Amino acid sequence: MRKISVTVEDKNETHVKLTNHEDHHINDGLSIDYFFKNNIHDSEIEYVVNKIIKTKDWISNENGMYFIDLKKLGTAYPSIFSQCQWMNGLINVSPSFEDGLGDVRIFSLTISEDEIREKAPKKVFLSHKGANKPMVRKYYQLLKELGFDPWMDEEDMPAGVQLMRSIRQGFKQSCAVVFFITPEFKDEQYLESEIDYAINEKLSRKQFTIITLQFEDGQGIKGVIPEMLENYVWKSPKTELEAFKEIIKALPIKVGQAIWK
Repeated sequence: MRKISVTVEDKNETHVKLTNHEDHHINDGLSIDYFFKNNIHDSEIEYVVNKIIKTKDWISNENGMYFIDLKKLGTAYPSIFSQCQWMNGLINVSPSFEDGLGDVRIFSLTISEDEIREKAPKKVFLSHKGANKPMVRKYYQLLKELGFDPWMDEEDMPAGVQLMRSIRQGFKQSCAVVFFITPEFKDEQYLESEIDYAINEKLSRKQFTIITLQFEDGQGIKGVIPEMLENYVWKSPKTELEAFKEIIKALPIKVGQAIWK
């Protein structure tokens, strides 16, 4: 667990201590702890914490729930978070109060790496050739209906953004990439970079999946699997429904239990 310990005296932030991850901890994550002395009441502690966090751009409070921007937090404290691949996205954390040594009272915001991943945006990068956009758009809409957060260039790249930088950021925020390998798909230019990005993410993150789907056209001509993707399992679905089932099965995240609307 990586810790940010804030000692507060006279209702002002006085000292910040950073503790890096220790190997004897089984699970990684983060804990932001505010230490108060002199038996201050919990409601006053929360009031003081809320005043302090207004000076930070990586944390905010809304109706008693605390929201942490992991990317901004990692930028603020690179010495303890620089190696954390899970420092992306906006998460919410419920506070807890604990008793410390002596008359110390602790206001704590604690969350594990697994919980962070569960709360992280469920982005799925959809890599495809422009000519196949009408087909891929169907998968985009279906994934959104199921609560996923698909990434598609026309939807996620506002006018004026730097193309490759936006694509790279899309990969960093995604838990998976789906390659739609049609006869039109060619391992060149932007698609070549997307394959490189995908493999780099797979090598650096255990919870990142490469999903490769091979399609054929009306004449029975199949898309050619790029050499760099040959080391990963691919599927050749016969229908669009079968292809969608393969995507859902391969994703590293689960669809939630069905509930009434």
